[in-house]
Amino acid sequence: MRSRLGYIRELGPKHYEVSVVIGINPKTGKQRRKHKTVRGSKKEAQRQLNLLATMNNASVESTELTVAEYANNVYLPKIEKEIERRAKTGKGKYKQTTYDYYECQLRLHIIPFIGRVKMSDIKPRHIRLVEEQAETQAAKIAVHKAMSAMFREATYDDIMEANPVDAVRPPEHTDYEPVILDAEDLSVYLWHFQDTRIEPVVLLAIGGAYRRGEIVALDVDDINLETGWVTIDDEVVNSSVGVITEAPKNNKKRRNRLPQFITERLKLVLPKSGPVMQTESGERMMPSGVRSLYNRTLKTLPEGVPRIPLKNLRHSSLTMVYDATGNIERSKDHGGHLDKAVTERHYVRAHDDQENATADAMDSYIRGILPVQLIA
Repeated sequence: MRSRLGYIRELGPKHYEVSVVIGINPKTGKQRRKHKTVRGSKKEAQRQLNLLATMNNASVESTELTVAEYANNVYLPKIEKEIERRAKTGKGKYKQTTYDYYECQLRLHIIPFIGRVKMSDIKPRHIRLVEEQAETQAAKIAVHKAMSAMFREATYDDIMEANPVDAVRPPEHTDYEPVILDAEDLSVYLWHFQDTRIEPVVLLAIGGAYRRGEIVALDVDDINLETGWVTIDDEVVNSSVGVITEAPKNNKKRRNRLPQFITERLKLVLPKSGPVMQTESGERMMPSGVRSLYNRTLKTLPEGVPRIPLKNLRHSSLTMVYDATGNIERSKDHGGHLDKAVTERHYVRAHDDQENATADAMDSYIRGILPVQLIA
């Protein structure tokens, strides 16, 4: 099987030779090739061809590459190579979940519409075409982000002179409006989940604003139950290659402190050692198991109490931090965000208690500066 990148030749059952052009011999004028034998499926041979071409800068006419060829033979293999480097050295900008995100957008939403278009022919109208096919605003934002990342990489590879996505107005972000629990509802949650198997998750989500994958990755030894300090340096996530452990979102390790009443309760409910959340056999519980256990218990909440997803306990926690401190930076750091604008836009929500506090503060200030005769 031949392509612009090279060829795959079958040598025997599940035995292939892959070859790519890596340049021209200046003395003979003939092509210089790199060869490799592969044992496995034809799909694995194709993957090795892609990697061999990428690693050796195979001489491909960039003007002839289609979007599908660049995506499947150059861009995605390059991300895979970075993931492998990260696994070996701890350095690399891509995670497996990042690969899954981009691969999904390319396969489902981008390649079906512009996959046959040559990279050199891509114009802003092609970008708009893909975005118009997306059914929801969130999908439009996702494909815009994926195309921007891939075509930006193509400019680094000298396949494109400029990123065509830069000439297209980004889709408007729709503000996500999570349901935020007030103090009374939070107390109901803490009471309702008490003495259930999922209680440690609820305590950590409310007290530390941790994500589900971060809680799953925690071991008992990661929590200092005397001081309340917790270090978050990884998370357990579902990916296309199974359940894996990765760096936290934004690659940001953080350390924060739990409220004392949370640590006092954790002392009573955590296992003596090992993972914070365990199966009945003592193994680390997977993210899907945590979600299922939480949702089952959630259904038994009393009527009239909001039934919110587990991630919204994190939102409620960050709002509570803002209420308690009046400092958006503290909420940002507590939640592990890189930018406080993210905290403000997606997490912290004003409510009546904050408005009442604002009005009371203004009243005290005004009473302090007005002449006595003007104050009723």
